[in-house]
Amino acid sequence: MSESEIGNWKQRTYITGAVAGLVVGVLAAYLFIRAADENGHGTPKVNTMDAIRLSATTIGLLRQIATLGR
Repeated sequence: MSESEIGNWKQRTYITGAVAGLVVGVLAAYLFIRAADENGHGTPKVNTMDAIRLSATTIGLLRQIATLGR
């Protein structure tokens, strides 16, 4: 593989990851807002345990993605 081919696939991977992250983030925000609207309680509160669970799940997902490159 030439140096330009190596850089090319890395650049495509970064761009694909950034676009996928943007799409997933916007979708997550949409679903969060929709759930809050359906409950009708105004601005939602995220408690500490929910934030910790979400963080742990996100770290696990990132670890699984990292193992795909091996």
